[in-house]
Amino acid sequence: MKKIKVSTFLFGAALSALCGCNIDPEYHKEVDPNTFFDSPEKVYMRLTPAYIHYTYNEAEGIERTDWARLQEFVTDEIFMPTRDGGHWGDGGIYLDMYGHNFSPVTTYGLNGAWEAVGQGVAKTWSVKEDIARFADFNKLFPNNPDSVRKSIYAQCDVLVAACYLRGLDFFGGMPICRDNKRPQGARATSLELFNYIDSLLISARPNLLKKAELGALSTGNVDQAIAASLRARLYFNAEAYIGQNRYAECAMICDSIIRGDFGPYALASDFTKIFGWGNETSDETIWNVPSSKTRRSVEAGNYDWSTHYNQRVAFGNMKLGAPQNGFCLTPSLSHDSMSLNALDIYDSNIDGCKGKSTTTYRLGSPFSKFHKDDVRKKQYVYTGGGTYKGMFLVGPQLSANGDSCRCSQTYPGELVSYVDQNASLYNKRVGKNEGGMLIKIGRYRTDKEGKNLRVYIDTIYYKADKPVNDGFRYAEENSGVRLLKFQPVPTEAEDYLRFDPDVPLIRLSEIYYMLAECKLRAGDKGGAAQLINQVKTRYFPGITPGEWEVQPGDLDDTGYRMLDEWMVEFLGEKRRRTDLVRWGKFHSEAWFDHTPKGDPNYNRYPVPIEARNANLLLDQNPGYGY
Repeated sequence: MKKIKVSTFLFGAALSALCGCNIDPEYHKEVDPNTFFDSPEKVYMRLTPAYIHYTYNEAEGIERTDWARLQEFVTDEIFMPTRDGGHWGDGGIYLDMYGHNFSPVTTYGLNGAWEAVGQGVAKTWSVKEDIARFADFNKLFPNNPDSVRKSIYAQCDVLVAACYLRGLDFFGGMPICRDNKRPQGARATSLELFNYIDSLLISARPNLLKKAELGALSTGNVDQAIAASLRARLYFNAEAYIGQNRYAECAMICDSIIRGDFGPYALASDFTKIFGWGNETSDETIWNVPSSKTRRSVEAGNYDWSTHYNQRVAFGNMKLGAPQNGFCLTPSLSHDSMSLNALDIYDSNIDGCKGKSTTTYRLGSPFSKFHKDDVRKKQYVYTGGGTYKGMFLVGPQLSANGDSCRCSQTYPGELVSYVDQNASLYNKRVGKNEGGMLIKIGRYRTDKEGKNLRVYIDTIYYKADKPVNDGFRYAEENSGVRLLKFQPVPTEAEDYLRFDPDVPLIRLSEIYYMLAECKLRAGDKGGAAQLINQVKTRYFPGITPGEWEVQPGDLDDTGYRMLDEWMVEFLGEKRRRTDLVRWGKFHSEAWFDHTPKGDPNYNRYPVPIEARNANLLLDQNPGYGY
C-alpha cells in the first residue's frame, strides 16, 4: 500500500481560510493514506508541500536558489565579482554566468533549475492525486464539498502552471507531465507548453477565491488575482517565448486586475509597507510568501552572501550569522570615478562623479539610476519598532552607537565604506616618502584623549601593489553598493523581529508596469508614462513632480528607458533576465565588463547534460551543440 510521508508545517495562516483550521505544526514520519485524511486540517497539510517547493525556489534569497541566480547573476544589475585573494572565484562559475558562457555541462545551477521545475510539477500532481483518491470531501467539508474540492485542485493547477512558466522562460519547451501515472516523454514545443500553461490558468481561475473572500492574512494562498497575474506574465513575454505578439491580451488582464475584478488592490504609499514588517496586510500584495519569526517558510534576506564579514557590527546585531561579502550591484563609476552611464540625465545621481568615462553603457549602473531624491536611495537605517529607512548599504558602515564595520583584507583595520565601483585600487599603505598616492579615507578612531569614538576623514598614502583595473575580477572587499530590500534587519535588542516580513512574489506595481509597457508598444507613450508615475510618486514626497517624473518623450521604441524603470522598481526581484530578453538586449547589449555574444540562441539556456542523460528523448536547444 502506498504510504504518505509528511514532515512539514502548514503554509501560514492563509491555508486556514477555507476551513478555519488550526495551523500549529503536526509531524508524521509515515502514515496510511486511508486513515490520514480524518480532518480538514489534514487535507491542507497534504497541500502544503506543493506550496513549499515552489515558494522556496521563488522566495529564498538571490544567492540560494538556481531560479534566482539564473535571473540575476547573468544581468546588468547584480553580479558576484571575484574579490581580493580570489574570494568568490569558485572555479569561474560566476564569471561564466556574467559572461554568458553557457554550456550543457556546467556547475552554476542549470540542472538544479531544470529539476526544480520537474520536481515542482511531480510533487504537486502527487498532492492532487492523493487528495483526490483518499479525501472524502462530503464528510470533511459537508457545507461546501464541491467548492472546496475545486479550489484545492485549482490551486494545484496554478502551482504547476507557475513551475512550467519558469521552465518555459529558461529553456523553452519541456516534457509536459499531466499526472504522475505516465513516464516522462520528449520535450513539447514552446507553443505546446505555452498553451498548456494557459489552459491550466484559464480553467483554474473561476474555481479560486478572491482576496476579500480569503481574508487579510491570505496572501500565501493561490487566488484569482494570482492566476490572472501569471497569465498576464505569460502573454507579456509571448513574443520571446513563441514569437507571437500578445500584448493586447496582457493589457486587458492588467486592466481587469487594476479595476478590482479579482479583489481589492491598491498601490502602497511607502516601500517599507511592501517589504517591511506588517507587509502581510499591504493592499499592494497580490502574492506573498508567508514568513514569520516562529513559523518562517523562507529566509530571503540578502545580507548574508552580500555584505561585509563584519556587517553585523554596523547592524548593531551580533546575533546575525557571519556574512560572506559576495554579490553587489554592478557599478556606476569606473576606478577613477568617471560615470559609466551613456546618458547625462543620470550623472547628477552619482555621488563623487568626476565626469564621463570614455567607455559608457546604456544598461547597468542601477544605483545611479535611482533619482537622488528617491527615498529608497538612502543608507539603510533601522529606526526601531519594526521601522526603517533606505534600501541600500553604501558609504561608511557604522552602527547607531558608533561601532564600526572594519576591513580585514584590502585596508585592514580601516572603516568599511561601500563604493559604487568595482576595481582594484590602492591597497598597500605606505609612508609619506615611499611614493604612495595621497587619498582620503574614513577611519574609525578616537580623539587625542582616547574618547569620542567616531569617523575621521584622514589623508593617507597608499601604493598600488597591483595594476589598477576595472572589471569583474578586480573587486576589493568594499567594492559595490549592497541591496537590502528583502527581510530588513533589526538591531540585536529587537532581533525577535528578524525574518518576520513576508516575501512578495507578485505585487500590483508589476501589473501597472506591464500595462505601461503594453501601452508603450501600442504607441500610447502618454498613457505609459502616466502609469509609471502613479507608482513612482510614493518615492518623492514633497518633491516637485517635474523633477523626477517620466515624460512621454523619455519612452521610445528602443526600450532603454522602460528597462531602466523596470530595474529601479524591481531591482533584485528575480526578473531582470526576462525583461532583457523581451527587449532583445540580453544577447546583444554590453554592460560593465560584459561583452555580448550576439547570438539569440542564448536567450534560452541549454538543456543540462544531466537531464538528457536521464531522458534520452530530450533534444538540445539550438546553438549548444550537444
